Amino acid sequence: MNVNDLKNRLSEVLNETASINLFFVLKTDEDLVVKKADLDGGDTTTELNQMFRQRIQMMMDNDELSVISLSTADERMNAVYEYDYDSYPDTMSFITNFDIHNITAIQNFNFSTDSFKDLMGYLVYIGDMKQGILCFKKHYPFSLIKRDSFLMYKRHERLTKLENEDILRLNNDIHLFMIDGTMFVCDVKTIESYLGFEDLVRHKATEAIESIRDIGLLENVDILSEAAEDMSFSRKLSKLDGQSLIITNGIPNHKVINFSKTHPGLRDKFKYTEDDSQIILDSKKSQKAFLKLLNDDFLISELTEQPYDSLAKDKITV
Repeated sequence: MNVNDLKNRLSEVLNETASINLFFVLKTDEDLVVKKADLDGGDTTTELNQMFRQRIQMMMDNDELSVISLSTADERMNAVYEYDYDSYPDTMSFITNFDIHNITAIQNFNFSTDSFKDLMGYLVYIGDMKQGILCFKKHYPFSLIKRDSFLMYKRHERLTKLENEDILRLNNDIHLFMIDGTMFVCDVKTIESYLGFEDLVRHKATEAIESIRDIGLLENVDILSEAAEDMSFSRKLSKLDGQSLIITNGIPNHKVINFSKTHPGLRDKFKYTEDDSQIILDSKKSQKAFLKLLNDDFLISELTEQPYDSLAKDKITV
């Protein structure tokens, strides 16, 4: 989905629907459980609705926003990442299996038997039974003010102790959302750390290493396995799985090596075997440069003939 299609679809939901539902995601010993929050009507529901709708509207109003495939996620700003892996981690099932039509089967959060200390995150559903936007927001412990805290507030120009009740502090952060069955990630690090996506990334990275091993371009492939212990490197590796045109198109190794020796962005980055048939990676810099090489990040402008190191390569439809 391109950015204009996404913005138009989000706009339709915001304009054609009016309601909001809040759900708590609780982490139990066995699983993640979704419970419905029984919201007080009036200002509570109205302001919560406005808060999240305004957050989505801010995203729609961002002229620099881009939509990128999650498997090719990079460090650029103003981007949302469309989930394009062929599977989801099991820990995301509470999101991927959510169906607003089953809302009556979802139990209310019970203050007698449930506890905010088990709160892992929130689901916010904006829409109606026909269409909607399902948002996930991670809960952090510092957003819960426990009842044993001594809280005071200003009342009649004096400080008065607040009644002893747990207090949730909620802002409008959205870490991912789903619309029309498609997931869009706003914060990659959050889903890696808390929703099991890290395991999927590491699996994809392992598959990418095996693909690199198969083409025989490296003198020592195992060095990539060692480097992949670092999550940021593993993430870069994972996006090569099935995505590197150099691998999938079967670009001959001698052509890749000649390119690495002549392009200004790669020249002197690598060492080579004596017969020039393989690349030797002997430093972290050379490892990172090799991933950029396989990702085809080094481009030359047809207009100016200026070489570029391009992290983002948005494909142009011709």
